[in-house]
Amino acid sequence: MTKWNTVAIVGVGLIGGSIGLTLRRRGLVQKVIGVGRNPATLALAQKLGAIDEALPLPEAAAAAEMVIICTPVDTIASIACEALRHCGRGAIVTDAGSTKAEILAAIDLQLASQPSQGAFIGSHPMAGKEQGGVESADDKLFEGRTVILTPNALTDAAALEQTRQFWESLGCRTADLSPGDHDAIVSSISHLPHLAASAAAALPAAEALPFAAGGFDDTTRIAEINLQVWPAIFAQNRACVLADLDRYLARLGEFRTALTQADDDLLRRLLQAGIDNLNRRKEYRDAVGS
Repeated sequence: MTKWNTVAIVGVGLIGGSIGLTLRRRGLVQKVIGVGRNPATLALAQKLGAIDEALPLPEAAAAAEMVIICTPVDTIASIACEALRHCGRGAIVTDAGSTKAEILAAIDLQLASQPSQGAFIGSHPMAGKEQGGVESADDKLFEGRTVILTPNALTDAAALEQTRQFWESLGCRTADLSPGDHDAIVSSISHLPHLAASAAAALPAAEALPFAAGGFDDTTRIAEINLQVWPAIFAQNRACVLADLDRYLARLGEFRTALTQADDDLLRRLLQAGIDNLNRRKEYRDAVGS
């Protein structure tokens, strides 16, 4: 198992803090450096044991063998390019962002004109919690979770393998997708469901809310989104989200047709299709243990 001398985490919130805690609990690193804009957050991260010290990005990138960027997706490319300008030979810069095609394209464009001694590997850990912030960080957050790696034609093979080993050392499984395939898949299983939950949460009149119970709460749980994070995700993955939104509206149209025409057979088929897909998800989850 690879052990790291120094790992830098940019954005020490839930994901970044959990990475730091897991690295330290598993004895995988000598030093964890935190990078961020809020001194109070960095001080809390250090108090909680997620990082050892806080440094500006240029100093952190120069000292680290691995830099993980855990910030909103619209900031990742610029932070990665700055880290790559300062990192040492053989260093790896990766991220935890929920979109990939736009980020990889921007970084590759920068590297074409300003080569780096390091390499960028796109990553997306499929893990999280409803509560954000470093105070919610969990050293078991990644156990059994999948991290999607997004190599493209310019990806350094050795850096990709090291990044795979990094995530697997935290207890994750890894899978490879192209940046475009990643964005299409994650739109359907994460981005669109968040939009649908938000729409469902906004639908009831205020006087109906006192009567809401488990069904409403379960359906709308993910609607309480972070407005500092999610608008940028939807914007960066606009094309995929719009395509999925069209498919979703078409499916709702089929439900409308079934109800308008009192077509109970069609209604049952539509409902069964949802049940069948949930069962496929459960079979996979049971097979892999998460």
